[in-house]
Amino acid sequence: MDTGVQMPARAADQIVRLQAVHAANLTGQTVPGFRAEIGWPRSLGRSEEESAQPAPRFASRQLTDEGRTRTDFSPGALRLTGRDLDVAIDGKGWILVQKEGQVAVTRNGQLDQDADGQLQVAGWQVMGGGGALTLPAHSRLSVASDGTVSVIPLGSATEEMVQVDRIRLVNPAEEQLRRAPGGVFVSDEVNEGMAEAPEVRLRAGTLEESNVDAAAELIAFISLGRAFEMNVKMMSTYKETSISGDRLLRPDAQSG
Repeated sequence: MDTGVQMPARAADQIVRLQAVHAANLTGQTVPGFRAEIGWPRSLGRSEEESAQPAPRFASRQLTDEGRTRTDFSPGALRLTGRDLDVAIDGKGWILVQKEGQVAVTRNGQLDQDADGQLQVAGWQVMGGGGALTLPAHSRLSVASDGTVSVIPLGSATEEMVQVDRIRLVNPAEEQLRRAPGGVFVSDEVNEGMAEAPEVRLRAGTLEESNVDAAAELIAFISLGRAFEMNVKMMSTYKETSISGDRLLRPDAQSG
């Protein structure tokens, strides 16, 4: 097949993939601690480093592969909420969570408590020092900067806080993390016995917002839509040119 036709066809396919990335970012824009995904096409025959640079002058008919995506791990803005179970990681670090045997990490600090007292975030169990962190019935709760969770037990005769457990705060290598369903990240390094990172600190009553720039994502989505239309028109033009060329090569057309 003529690469002249392949170029816009491959480009249109890549545009659809990139639009899906931007759509996912827009969906996660309101999720605390969400990390945006960045996608870019790669020209066949060129490395990822070369593809990040402007194409050589006069280079033409360069086909693209499926491209690559990477996660933007830059921090989001911190927003004060005053809610006892809202926590934000101050700087580097992650909260260790698990669900149905899978262990992962998250930056989403919008914690909640289920009917059994287990601390959860978006359906994932928050891990403590001895497994899933479970809270007793209480009248008051506080979370310290090192992740220690303390409560005043319900019906207690005193106002003394009792330490329950400590949220497992870890700091895996970001370059090894892979995005998984549910807004969490996994890697070979992340596991139930992963060592805690004492340098990781929390801010109670605070949430980290997503690092998605909604305006930029929307502009990119619209621009990709226009680029898709342009590539479809290019395919149509190549088709018309091919038909015209075939007519010129027909014996009856030459004799005429």
